[in-house]
Amino acid sequence: MIRNSRLADSEEESQPLLGAYGSDATKRDDRSQAHRFHLAGRGRYTSTVVMALCTFVNYAAFSLLAPFYPQVVAEKKEAAADTEVGVVMGSINVAAFISSIVFGRYMHRIGVKFLVVAGAFIVGGSTLIFGFVCDIGNWTAFIALSSAIRFIMGVGEGAFDTTSIAVGLTMFPARTATVWSVFEVAAGLGIITGPPLGGFLYDTKGFPIPFIVVGSIILLSVIFLLGLIPTINKASSERAVSVWPLLKILPIVMTCLSVFWSSATLGMLTTTISVYLKRTFQWTPTKISTAIVTNSAVYGISALVFGRLADATNPRVILSAGMVLRGCGLLLVGPSFVFTSLAPKPWLVYIAMVAMGSGAAAIQVSAGLVIIQSAIARGYQDDLSLNGCVSGLVLGTVFFALAIGSPVGGALTVKFGFRYSTSFMAFILLAQAAANLVMTIAQSRCPISRQTPGLPIN
Repeated sequence: MIRNSRLADSEEESQPLLGAYGSDATKRDDRSQAHRFHLAGRGRYTSTVVMALCTFVNYAAFSLLAPFYPQVVAEKKEAAADTEVGVVMGSINVAAFISSIVFGRYMHRIGVKFLVVAGAFIVGGSTLIFGFVCDIGNWTAFIALSSAIRFIMGVGEGAFDTTSIAVGLTMFPARTATVWSVFEVAAGLGIITGPPLGGFLYDTKGFPIPFIVVGSIILLSVIFLLGLIPTINKASSERAVSVWPLLKILPIVMTCLSVFWSSATLGMLTTTISVYLKRTFQWTPTKISTAIVTNSAVYGISALVFGRLADATNPRVILSAGMVLRGCGLLLVGPSFVFTSLAPKPWLVYIAMVAMGSGAAAIQVSAGLVIIQSAIARGYQDDLSLNGCVSGLVLGTVFFALAIGSPVGGALTVKFGFRYSTSFMAFILLAQAAANLVMTIAQSRCPISRQTPGLPIN
């Protein structure tokens, strides 16, 4: 297993950068950082489970308003208000993108326990307060306050997600992808649960109740987080890891691009898939929801499988396989114009949903491990600072892609049609997968020092 210093001995310096996966050069050992936390044995598992459960509730709050908020906005304006709804929905992604990057860099200085607790408190408080915006009569004030509250919620979401994942990775460094998959499953289940829960509570009790109920649950969870989140022994030699030097490393840039394109397609489909299915097959909202839930359910199940595979094998292969699966799913959902003899069919939609869900899971759970291994191979210390920076980088990329994927994807669909826009995104994903594989093969055959000079850690 890898030594505590995480640096290679002189005889290992000539090993191929990417050929070393699974060797001492890039393996991470659960024992190497356990002493940093005042936890032992089951305490690490308990803390991780509690943070994952809080992630589930946070993402339920994230998607809670989807079934009814557009209707409320339209009733207030008595006209089409798609732009305003888009601004309110998208503001949380913009805020989460910014806060993920910032808190990922500085979490070891601010304090991990403070960020986890404060993040959950902000998400819970803003969710609860959002329940009362419907009482505002002025249209401009209603939209402005809705956007501001969602923006604040995004700040809390970014702080909580980035820090909780970083803590999990630091407690279980030998199971990076598996830990990441646990949080991805929790987030996916939360996004699935939020809309039906919000719709049910809205139909039975009115606008404020969904936000009051879920917000109160999140605030209650803060009490458990205070008691269960570990304190950390700061290493005197630990220094903040900046995102920008990491982005000078080609494998990391390629991995971030993979995450970006995968998440951008999610943003595009969020905006367009419901309209396409209704127009093409005259599906009811229930049937459309079934297809979307299929995608999310496959994502959750396959995330755990791909997480274990990424930890046990080369995560770059898992990443590229995910790109291929997601690209093929996008080609089938339309289906693409390249399939001239293939007409739209409901069964094709479900096959596409399975392919896209499993592909997204493979990309998301393997990306963090690829970036961490690439950074360690360049001489970065394997510690909380690196984990925080990587967590912030991956999550920031996801939120940024979601923020721009919806409007850009919607615009592409309006101009070129659903089949052409999904085909365009599929070709990008497949090209990215091919580039990833070529780079993996090429670098595995080219010896390179793992302590490349000129890449500062500051």
